[in-house]
Amino acid sequence: MLSQKCEGCFKAEKGQCTVFVSPIFQWRDGRKCFGYVDDPAVMLKMYEDMYKYNLDRGNDVSLIKRNIERYQKLVEQA
Repeated sequence: MLSQKCEGCFKAEKGQCTVFVSPIFQWRDGRKCFGYVDDPAVMLKMYEDMYKYNLDRGNDVSLIKRNIERYQKLVEQA
């Protein structure tokens, strides 16, 4: 279950956090969740790093490429 504070985070998809099982706990005591990302450039960098890592190991990178394209568009629009 997502906290209302998770709104705007790119790591929240379809009402679920893709990082934490219990994201509400991450917001305890007034702290900000350290997994929270609202900057598409940060997500783009993450996927570019994942792409390189997996490509170097001969892994399938097709899904990662799609995410890179998605975040490239978002960065251009920002």
